[in-house]
Amino acid sequence: MIKELFFEDKTIPAAVEKAAAAIGVDKDLLTYEVVTMPVKGIFGIGSVNAKIKVEQEVPDAPKPIVQKEMF
Repeated sequence: MIKELFFEDKTIPAAVEKAAAAIGVDKDLLTYEVVTMPVKGIFGIGSVNAKIKVEQEVPDAPKPIVQKEMF
């Protein structure tokens, strides 16, 4: 199963650093998609953070084994 994670920061490299630290991988090995480009705004008004999406492979939860009782 693939899990989508989103990370935001003022710049794309900062968001990548944050994602790499959260997932526990080297930032050079991280594959990501830019969702929102950062905008500085005027004097900080109207600024928008960079937002990236990272997909992480998560193992599926094992299905419980149901045993039938036999009499």
